[in-house]
Order: sequence, then structure tokens, then C-alpha cells
Amino acid sequence: MNDRGLPTNLEEIAALPKNILCPEDVCGYLECDKYSINCASKAGTLPWAYQQGSKTRIPKEAFINWHRYGRMQSLKSGLYAHAGETLEMYGDAGNN
Repeated sequence: MNDRGLPTNLEEIAALPKNILCPEDVCGYLECDKYSINCASKAGTLPWAYQQGSKTRIPKEAFINWHRYGRMQSLKSGLYAHAGETLEMYGDAGNN
């Protein structure tokens, strides 16, 4: 944990007692502020985050898998998204 009590590595993030993270939970690891994470999520450039109204939500398992292995499992389509790819690259598969 850093001096503000925020996780700074994947093991600390994995130990958090929740499945859906907020930007503040991961900003210590990413070495940025939570506002930057919110902006990037709203712009659609974070494969492991989504918007729920005005809130940025981060599924813990997706975040950890992406940063550990460079990919995450899409629960909706069953496809893997790899670093640099988006689900739109798979055409209509994400709408199943």
C-alpha cells in the first residue's frame, strides 16, 4: 500500500474484499489519478472498465487478468480480448 493506503501491486488489489473496483482502488497501481481513469473509461479506451451511469466500474478479475496476462475473458461473448484488440474487431460476436 502507498502512503494514502491505496494498493500498489496486483496482489494487494486481489486481496481487496470486493469484486467490482472503483478507479481509486487501481490508481496507485497504475500510478495515475482516478480522474484519468474515469476519463479513459468514458472514452472507451480501457478494456477492463465500463461506465454505469456516471460511475466507472472495474471488474477485479478482468483488471488483474489484463495486467497479469495481457488478456481478459469476455463474460458476454466468451471471446478473449488481447492487448491492442477490442471486441468490435470480432464483428457481431459480442452481441450474442
